[in-house]
Amino acid sequence: MDVSCMGMDRMTSLSVAPRMTSQSFAEMAPGAVARLAGRVINDSNGGNGFAVVDGNNLPIVDGAGLDFGALASWEGTCEVVGTKEANGALRVVGAVRLPGSDFDAELWNEAVKMSLQPQLRHLFAPQQQ
Repeated sequence: MDVSCMGMDRMTSLSVAPRMTSQSFAEMAPGAVARLAGRVINDSNGGNGFAVVDGNNLPIVDGAGLDFGALASWEGTCEVVGTKEANGALRVVGAVRLPGSDFDAELWNEAVKMSLQPQLRHLFAPQQQ
């Protein structure tokens, strides 16, 4: 079965998670909700990590009974959603596979950085219906 998302029920219980770079994630307080693009990887210690598309790696921990082995086998890029732990890890509650095999990481990073600029943030913020 081709799965393109995991943990949707858990993601809906969080506030809308802003997209972040690894740098903006590092600046967030513990407990902050975050959404990052990249790939789930197995780290050298036999654990799991997340290779963010901006070139940095983050430690991740499971927050919803996710199958990190299955996530690591996904081809291409995915977005993970979760909360920041006190130790700087991302507690992942869900993941969504991003479509396409020609993902442009540089374009993605520039768009995310632009969305984080104070003078443009309102253009990217969720709107009330």
